[in-house]
Amino acid sequence: AFGDVRPIAGPLDVLERAAQRCQTMKLPTVLISGPPKTGKTVSVIRALGPSAYWICAERGALIPAYDKELNQWGVVPDHIEALDTARPFEQVQVAVKQALVGCRQGKYSAIVIDTISALAEREFYRIRQMDHVSEGYGRAARAFADKLQSLIWEIMATEVMFVAISHETEPVTFEGRFRPGGPRLPGKLVESVPSMFDIVLRAGVEQSATGAERVFRCDPLNREYVTGDRFNVVAAVEKMDLRAILQRAVTKTRQLDAAGG
Repeated sequence: AFGDVRPIAGPLDVLERAAQRCQTMKLPTVLISGPPKTGKTVSVIRALGPSAYWICAERGALIPAYDKELNQWGVVPDHIEALDTARPFEQVQVAVKQALVGCRQGKYSAIVIDTISALAEREFYRIRQMDHVSEGYGRAARAFADKLQSLIWEIMATEVMFVAISHETEPVTFEGRFRPGGPRLPGKLVESVPSMFDIVLRAGVEQSATGAERVFRCDPLNREYVTGDRFNVVAAVEKMDLRAILQRAVTKTRQLDAAGG
């Protein structure tokens, strides 16, 4: 169902060499949302292998990495389980800083947070219950938004690839107002957070004549769900191969950089 799963030596070698050739380029940032068990985590493991540092904000997030059939690298990526309920966001902030140190030392080329929706649920609860910030007028949502967006920008300000994984929320209409589906985040973050990423994908399963196949969906013109592709390299529906998408994004960036120079 996942296609070719043979190990590829140096998962980010091609991307890193391309980045060194470009004056203005940074490695793509990716947000993947979708229902449980659709292959979100596995797709990232296969694309990045041990070159990524994982911040697991959900219990058991990296269980697929221990399955040799799903993780052909044979190595479980370095990771931390950030499951603190009293100060969940602060724990993730510390983990990000530690990961960035490893990136500067050349140990990692990417940071993965799996899942930002689980982090959001714990931190949003803490803000409302422990900090006694009212949910009225969206004050609790704004307080969380400020924290999450500052963390994302801190990572994006570096030369590190950043991949965020999220559960998915369905589109809803409430009191005449339509809210698109997308990453499961509180309030307007379902739209504002994806806008910060270069590529926003939906993981899903397509039924075909040969059976079920895991796919990525990306159709920015479809208002039902939030997706996006600044590089214009992802098809509306395509095989779940994150590494191929990243390589196409880097190639496109190199072309734009060369044209601009």
